[in-house]
Amino acid sequence: MRGRTFEDDKSVLWVDHEKPGWDCTVGEPAGWKRAQEMRDDYKLFQDNGSFNDIDQGRTGDCYLLGGLASIAANRKTFFRQVFVAYDMEVGVFGLLFCKDSHFTYVIVDDILATASDGREPRYAASVDRSELWLCILEKAFFKHYTCVNVGDDEFDHPEKFFGKLQHALQSGELMTTGFQEPSKGKYANMGGGAEGQCGEKGLPFGLHGGHCYSLLRVVEANDTRLLCMRNPWAHGEWKGPWGDNSEEWNDEMREACGMTSKDDGVFWMAVEDFVQVSHKAAFTRTFGPSWQSVKSYNRFSNEPLRARAKKPYQAQDDAEISFQKGDMLEVLEVQGYWSKGKVEKTGEEGFYRTKDAEMKTASCYKYEFSLSDMADEAPVLLALMRENQKQCREWNKRKEDGKNYKNYKYSTGYWFIFNSAGKRVAKQRINARHVWQYLPTGDGPYTVYITCPAGAGKRFSVQGFAPHGSMRLKQLECSYSDFLDQCG
Repeated sequence: MRGRTFEDDKSVLWVDHEKPGWDCTVGEPAGWKRAQEMRDDYKLFQDNGSFNDIDQGRTGDCYLLGGLASIAANRKTFFRQVFVAYDMEVGVFGLLFCKDSHFTYVIVDDILATASDGREPRYAASVDRSELWLCILEKAFFKHYTCVNVGDDEFDHPEKFFGKLQHALQSGELMTTGFQEPSKGKYANMGGGAEGQCGEKGLPFGLHGGHCYSLLRVVEANDTRLLCMRNPWAHGEWKGPWGDNSEEWNDEMREACGMTSKDDGVFWMAVEDFVQVSHKAAFTRTFGPSWQSVKSYNRFSNEPLRARAKKPYQAQDDAEISFQKGDMLEVLEVQGYWSKGKVEKTGEEGFYRTKDAEMKTASCYKYEFSLSDMADEAPVLLALMRENQKQCREWNKRKEDGKNYKNYKYSTGYWFIFNSAGKRVAKQRINARHVWQYLPTGDGPYTVYITCPAGAGKRFSVQGFAPHGSMRLKQLECSYSDFLDQCG
């Protein structure tokens, strides 16, 4: 490498010329320098790392930085623990990451992309530019991951949703959120402002769509329920009711919330306004290496699911399908009493009663999850984790233009959880990478059923987590008739 510049892609070991490292959400770097070449007073941390330190650069990774800000607001020494070893003079850093429930180390150097002046990092950096931890953590995250749900039904009930946020924060959950232009309500059709720094759509009152915000705190005072959020850009705030300069604030509410008015990306919003302009609140549960875990790995079946109609059926509404006795159906989803499928000879697609067709092939999975030596209030969590679709490099050809587009969608499945008395405690549709369920410690052992007809041979794992005690996860034999008897 001696005598070569980092700006020259021929000077590095390998460059993918079709994907040179930036796209429409990533600003092209002006150059590359070691941190000490940009300034000589760098320290890894000036303190422990605060949510106010985080300043997003020209990379569309607000989902990461929003999550980091949520961690910083609730875990004061977390980031020091992530950096397990480093040498500032040499410029080498070892960081600890948890991916797919496994802890692993990532080693990176301090060569950073620079902005046009050559004195500032191009991508994420601390607001205090003499701190280096955020630049290094972002770089290590992308090296490790290579490419980089909840409460939806309660958005119509602000009081109930606020209670869920309170409980989540008290339980140690970390939260992020995003905003969109509402189609109804008092903020609909108001137009938006300027684009964000990575091309994000401008929304009313200073917000941006396609962008991730940290949800830091919730406060209830004087019959008012407020949410505190932060923009990882370290500027750009909500300017509606309860914004920094809003007339709603009085001395009593400022004291109750610890509110200060400055352009630092931190802002407040009433929950009633939040549910109108937000489209989600994502909860994340953190686990340290001291937590107990148990895992079982498997693959969904790669065989196409087909069923034969036992008798003729006439659709009762537009969502159902009609078929004759003996017709073959391609099974798309199994939901218990109802299934979704396609009649092979007509191509008609919709729902039918599961019992009206005989399954010729089926993939059903059954597990027993047992607990011992647990405190009554221990936060026991059972999760289903699927293979990362972003790393599968699958493409779909779009009919409109014939071009290939990345396939990030997960095939639909279901899981059912029953306690020791046979009562169903959870039924959840699986159309994302992972789902999870908190379980009472005294109701086990639990029986878990999983089905994913279009799983296409993809890997999945069932995982249990608890702060102490012991757990056992055992896969059991399961026929399709067993699945229907219990879950149908």
